Amino acid sequence: MSHPLLMTVVENLIKTNAKNKNKNMNKPALSKELNKQLNKSITQLLSQELTISVQQVEAFISLYDEGNTVPFIARYRKEKTKGLDDNQLRTTRNTFKLSS
Repeated sequence: MSHPLLMTVVENLIKTNAKNKNKNMNKPALSKELNKQLNKSITQLLSQELTISVQQVEAFISLYDEGNTVPFIARYRKEKTKGLDDNQLRTTRNTFKLSS
């Protein structure tokens, strides 16, 4: 399931990337910038959809990508997620998996 706003953001970033590719042959910088913009868009969309802060989304994604489980994050990393409980973390994880 894709989010319409996310698809619009991705399409616009791809078009911008294609236009800039002809102007600047520095491919890695463009790809890195595109990835940075896309990650920022995803975290903002998750934040809006789940009504939590962008910092909470970023903290969760970082901890989850490091291999931490939801129960571990809820119990031992509550200070990093600014108090997200098990249910909020599971919802964030499930929504994040759908968007990536």
